[in-house]
Amino acid sequence: MKKQPNGEFQEQRDSFVESPGRKLGGNFNGLRTTRLMLRLFGLLFNVAALFLIATNKQTQTIQFPGFFAFTKTAKFTSSKAFVYLLVATALAATYAFFHVINFIAHRGDVVGSTSIAWLVFVMDQALTYTLLGAVAASTELAYLGKHGFEDAGWFEICTYFNRFCNQMGVAVAIAYLATVCFGISAVFSAFSLFSRY
Repeated sequence: MKKQPNGEFQEQRDSFVESPGRKLGGNFNGLRTTRLMLRLFGLLFNVAALFLIATNKQTQTIQFPGFFAFTKTAKFTSSKAFVYLLVATALAATYAFFHVINFIAHRGDVVGSTSIAWLVFVMDQALTYTLLGAVAASTELAYLGKHGFEDAGWFEICTYFNRFCNQMGVAVAIAYLATVCFGISAVFSAFSLFSRY
């Protein structure tokens, strides 16, 4: 607000809306760094999970004593849940990458307009829930692979594909960390948006 010569107050509006971080004064740098680190770790966790899922493959010969033997290959494409997790981490990694680049290019995570703030808020929410759904589905499938489901006659496959199961378990755990980073980032973007009103 600026006092004009006629004594009236007129609201000053720049080309962008002031971010909540700027309103915090001395805490802005700390808040900006926190948001950058969340985006960066979200990117790294998603890339790591993506790599582990995409490269996870194991071929094993399964022998049934007194009967027969057959060769089977376990890979992520054998399950829709793991394919879903691969796609979710790829989307989230791409989104986080552009956020980090934008942050570095503009020297701060400052959203220019309310419409852009809405877009960031919606994207953060959508990708957080997408990741959450993907890791939840993959966790249940991993549990069945490890322990089976005796009532349905499903035996545990990790007895035969131990390396595949271990690598996928690590990938799912890392994807959970990425989900946490995105969830906290979504809280920040919500605060950034609704503090404008």
